[in-house]
Amino acid sequence: MLYKAALRAELTARCGVSWTLVDDNGIAEIEGIPDELCEAWSARRRAVKLAGDELVAIEEAERGRSLASSERAACFQLAAYRTRTPKVDADTSTAELKARWHEEAVGFGHDPDRWLPGVLGHEQAAVVAPGADELAEVLARLEERSATWTRADVVEECARLTNGTDGAEVLLRIEALADQVLADPEVASLAAPLPVEAPAFLRRADGMAEFERHGGRRFTTTGTLRREAAVLEAAAAGMDAGVGVVPSPVADVAIAGANLGWE
Repeated sequence: MLYKAALRAELTARCGVSWTLVDDNGIAEIEGIPDELCEAWSARRRAVKLAGDELVAIEEAERGRSLASSERAACFQLAAYRTRTPKVDADTSTAELKARWHEEAVGFGHDPDRWLPGVLGHEQAAVVAPGADELAEVLARLEERSATWTRADVVEECARLTNGTDGAEVLLRIEALADQVLADPEVASLAAPLPVEAPAFLRRADGMAEFERHGGRRFTTTGTLRREAAVLEAAAAGMDAGVGVVPSPVADVAIAGANLGWE
């Protein structure tokens, strides 16, 4: 997600392109490129998605639960490696690549000379910093995805909403937005406090103690905690009521078929 956001920023600045809305996978298309070419040049993306979905399904079946976002990302990374083909030699020049892509576009009936001028040189839109509505959207999407999540998950969502014309600046703004999300009063850290305060020489550059696993801290929202507490309270209140009782074997089958996550 971070790479894609930085790439969009640099292409916007250098080529003057504009973009479609960013989808749930952090992908946006350059506006003005014929749809048929986008489909043809997205063959590898489809291959990676198919392979990734298959790996996710296998992992979930073996573990008996849905995968966390980091685990899904690992599956799709493996799928990208497995579907990679040596399309370009190390010594292939930029001119050769341009000639190849031009030939492919013409072969699909879309000569770049006809549509490329309308794609490049757009006036750059003003950069608008995400506000309260965007922060609320990030939290809502995180709640929808999972009961708990990591900072990396927050960064992914923030990258969808952050635009600009300088890749390095965009990355800094994404990290700053992630900090704002995690500092929101509705966000609760699920990490237990350290038994003792770690001295400065035992802290990493990110401020965490060296004996804390990087990226391992998970977060949730107070709204999620309230909903889960209500479910537990209702279950506890009904335990001795003698109504709505499901035999244990039936409950076991239902739970096994629900593909619940470890949370």
